Amino acid sequence: MTVTELLRGERLGAESLPVEQVEELVTGSLELSGAQRQQKRQDRRQRGLLFALSVVMTLVELLILWRLGFSWPVLWNDLGVVEFLCLLFGGWVCLFAPDVLPAYYDQNNISSFSSGPIRLNLAGVRISNRNWPYLMGAARWWLLVTPVVFPLLYLALLTFVPALWEAGKLWLTLMAALGLFVPMIVAGKLHE
Repeated sequence: MTVTELLRGERLGAESLPVEQVEELVTGSLELSGAQRQQKRQDRRQRGLLFALSVVMTLVELLILWRLGFSWPVLWNDLGVVEFLCLLFGGWVCLFAPDVLPAYYDQNNISSFSSGPIRLNLAGVRISNRNWPYLMGAARWWLLVTPVVFPLLYLALLTFVPALWEAGKLWLTLMAALGLFVPMIVAGKLHE
């Protein structure tokens, strides 16, 4: 099989193509590759802007809470874990997570991912390039929305039912921080 046959996606047999047509095929494939790289850069830039918007909104909410009389130590104790973890991992998912996994994820039954200090283990979900974009989309959604919504929930509970916040503080914090795995597992299983 020749390169020209691969680019055309069909067997040519004994005939050969004129040089102009071969050059056109090669140029077209290179342009497509360039367009895909440009699209990936644009997607990453857009994710970076969404992450920056989430960070700014979170900081504005924390400043508003501080101006309403909450001290920084109280805010850190009540909101710090959720805000810090969501923004830390949200930054990685938006800015540094790979768009495509290595081929061995598609060839083997793997339920964990590792990249530097980041470890992701989704028991029962086979991670592959088929579901990876959906896993990262679910993670982005959770990690960018939660740090914005959690301070609002905190303020609402402290304003209207402070006893509920005091009684359920640990559980609400755990649900906000670890709830990320629910949409990821659902997305992973749906697109396995």
